[in-house]
Amino acid sequence: MKTRRPPDPRLTLPMILVGGAIGLGYAYLKYGDFVHMAITAVIVIVAGAFILYTTKLEERADRKAAQERPELEDGSRFSSVKWRKGYLDFVEEKGWESPKRRSMKADMCRHYNNGTDRAVILMGAFFTACGVALLFSPQSPLVAAGGIALGGFCLFFGIKDICGYPVRRWLRNASIGREELESSYMGGRLLTMEKNGVNIGRELVIFFNKKTAGAIRLSEIQGAERQIVRLKKYQDGTYAGEEYQYFLLLRAKGSSVSVQLSEHQAELALEELERRLGTAAAGARLSEGREDMTVT
Repeated sequence: MKTRRPPDPRLTLPMILVGGAIGLGYAYLKYGDFVHMAITAVIVIVAGAFILYTTKLEERADRKAAQERPELEDGSRFSSVKWRKGYLDFVEEKGWESPKRRSMKADMCRHYNNGTDRAVILMGAFFTACGVALLFSPQSPLVAAGGIALGGFCLFFGIKDICGYPVRRWLRNASIGREELESSYMGGRLLTMEKNGVNIGRELVIFFNKKTAGAIRLSEIQGAERQIVRLKKYQDGTYAGEEYQYFLLLRAKGSSVSVQLSEHQAELALEELERRLGTAAAGARLSEGREDMTVT
């Protein structure tokens, strides 16, 4: 999956029409019969109708997002009766989590162990085995070397992720004592989402995400706020839906860190930090992102 800015939707339909005209001309010159012309025309019409549909769908989503933006930025949505009811139901049913392992390191690392990483490791093992087998076949050694290299690449990143490398790297260089970290984490209030998590202890806030992990003393936190990203998804340059992602943004002296949580988890963490710090959380920061799901 590759993240990049998709083509302008306004250019997609003209490109389809121009391509369709070229296709019709080619079908006429190549075959010169009605059947091939009709097939080409149907393909162009269906493609054009689909592009128009997705364009209108995106425009409708943009209008809805523009209407919702003020209440997301000023926080009024999160104080509405309907939203608070859902939030209180979440707190009652799920709420704070508890560590499921006997140590902080083991509990944090387990969140990096998921099906995707295991699939990457299996794929790497398969490519490596195929490359080794090709060494004993008449095939070119370059083919075998390519298979082994690709397998090694997959194994490296799969094992690196599944072992919780961000957590292990942080613990090797942590400036805070291991005993203090362990005590704070095991006795703190924990929220996790996939490879993200935050643990609010008596004196420390321990966090981890896909890229890094760390700890901040409560006395060093200068502010906390909710960060919202509207992620628009595209498939082959056409709009394919969207989702809102919620992050807890912590600002300390000279640095900041964001941890992805659910919208209810972010509110729960902000309320706890507000209680601990004695200051109200800032309003939400809203931004937009784009994700192209085209396989390249």
